[in-house]
Amino acid sequence: MTRTTVFFAQNRIARHLNGGVRVAVAPTGSDRRGVSRGLLGELLPEGSTLVQVCPACGGAHGAIRVRLSSGAPGRLVSVSYAGGFAAAAVAPEGASAFGIDMELDDAATLVRVREALAARVPVGTEASRDAARPALHRDEAREPAPGDTPDALAPTIADWTRLEAVAKARGTGLRNARGAAGNAPDAHPRGLDVTDAIIDLDATTRAVLSIALA
Repeated sequence: MTRTTVFFAQNRIARHLNGGVRVAVAPTGSDRRGVSRGLLGELLPEGSTLVQVCPACGGAHGAIRVRLSSGAPGRLVSVSYAGGFAAAAVAPEGASAFGIDMELDDAATLVRVREALAARVPVGTEASRDAARPALHRDEAREPAPGDTPDALAPTIADWTRLEAVAKARGTGLRNARGAAGNAPDAHPRGLDVTDAIIDLDATTRAVLSIALA
């Protein structure tokens, strides 16, 4: 996994990751929605408008879309929240699918991630490792060694953020992302490039950020 150190400039950072993706991270305070939208506004070209309308009920939630002043659709965007921080990202021009997910890199998050994935496929099995890792990363996964415990083969926080990023890029939720291995989420990123980074949110807090892009 790539180690990326984030330096805050006025509590904000914009970086280019994964072939031209622009990412900004900032503390949210009490208005995480306002902060994430503000970050997108800084990353997007001038004249871009954020539109968020649920296709089912017409409410102001669901996927965020960008519309240019000309009325044409703008670049793809995605947001995520973790531990009092917001991450906002803008895909390169011409991208056809895009999603990000960020989770704190700490023990409590690891327990929650493993419990969530174990509810779909038992942790510590070959099926759980395959279900939790996109195909792009399976070559990087360590094969079981003599004496390995189930915990050594258990999913990681990055496994979860990849799943979430892929689900967002596809426009599906994890509940609807079913794989071939029982009820496991389908994390095979067919046609998607998935990139992970560990970022320092502040002096004591780290997060795992995954980006899925096509």
